[in-house]
Amino acid sequence: MQVTAGACNIPLVLHGTIVLLLSQLAGYAFFRALAGAEHEAPRTGMWRMSHAACSAGAVFLIALGPVVPHLSFLPLPAAIVVDALIASTYALCLGTVVAGWSGHRGIRSAGPWSNRAVYVLYVTGALGSTLSGLALLWGATRTYLAS
Repeated sequence: MQVTAGACNIPLVLHGTIVLLLSQLAGYAFFRALAGAEHEAPRTGMWRMSHAACSAGAVFLIALGPVVPHLSFLPLPAAIVVDALIASTYALCLGTVVAGWSGHRGIRSAGPWSNRAVYVLYVTGALGSTLSGLALLWGATRTYLAS
């Protein structure tokens, strides 16, 4: 079921707001890392990335709130596109938070559990966002051609 208020997809706005709050928490961790020792520079960079990536993901979800109800996703239900967008954004953002917390980059599926967790979250988020991006392109193209 796609929940809308007027011409706005409320789940996208709601989850975008939650991710925005998550970016604020990453921002506080980034601030603390900046005040830390110089040998913590790599972790400071990870928290910077987490704060920026979560903020961008939040803005993306919120910005799509009024757009998605106007797109034609058939034969895909719009709810699947919305759910995939939300899930992939959470996966990518949580991956950056775990990376900042653990200091692991998650480039390979090896090493300690925290590195593997970052890797799985990044891969899940990347696959989901790619599929969501293709679905958005499909919906935008169908809507454009119909107009």
